[in-house]
Amino acid sequence: MLITTLSSTISKIISGSDTLYVNPLQVSVPIPDACSYSHIIGNIYIDYNNDCLYNIGDSGISNINVSAIGTYSHPALYSTVLGNVNSTGGYSIISMQESWLNSYSVSIPSIYSFIFPFNSCSATSYTFTSLPQTGVDFSFECADLDTRVSAHISGEVRPMVPFIMFPNVSNIGCDPVSGTLKLVIDPNVTYSAANSSNPADAVIGDTLFWNYSNLTNVGNGTGYWNSFFGGVHLTPNLSVNIGDTLCFKILTGTPTNDVNPNNNEMNVCYPVVNSYDPNI
Repeated sequence: MLITTLSSTISKIISGSDTLYVNPLQVSVPIPDACSYSHIIGNIYIDYNNDCLYNIGDSGISNINVSAIGTYSHPALYSTVLGNVNSTGGYSIISMQESWLNSYSVSIPSIYSFIFPFNSCSATSYTFTSLPQTGVDFSFECADLDTRVSAHISGEVRPMVPFIMFPNVSNIGCDPVSGTLKLVIDPNVTYSAANSSNPADAVIGDTLFWNYSNLTNVGNGTGYWNSFFGGVHLTPNLSVNIGDTLCFKILTGTPTNDVNPNNNEMNVCYPVVNSYDPNI
């Protein structure tokens, strides 16, 4: 078959005795990716025995972001590539462009350092000029515990309209802690255990109680922030109106080695956003 171009807009295709005129001729040919790629592999872990190796007795940390940022002599398709971290703390960056690479740095955000300070075995960031790289580890220290409480609600507060409240306790340290989460409810709401997503283990007066155990940031693929959540169904009564607030107290016990007892108790108030609707 012969393809000839007669003008900028008309092409002539000859195949045997047949002739076909095409206006215009468009030919699409796939072009393979000319770039080569390689990988970066390492571990994110707590080095309990301080031997600078990820081995028996250490704990991997999941759910921590790790990224590689490259500089190139020719524009790269992606200059920043995120790693995939598994439940045991192993991570891999498998699509780092190798072609035209000048250098790149591998790092994790500094936000995690308030829980896991780096130890002497590990750099906070690594810089390389070649691929592949293995054993690019981030090693941390962790020996404290710090319980803290918080809460949030779903929806808004309206008279006779139920909402769900989620009191919670977190341990932003590493040592496991067990205890009791308490929620003191506003006298103008009614608690329904049957409709709650995680009802209280016990109720005494205006206080709801939950027991939690072995709350920690490490092990079992829990990631770097492990929390216990209650989930309670609450209904404001007819006496509340616009401008009112419903107030609650969330608290937990303070272990003897808690590094910050001040965040183990808090008060939170939610505004009532409208009057009672008689059509409800």
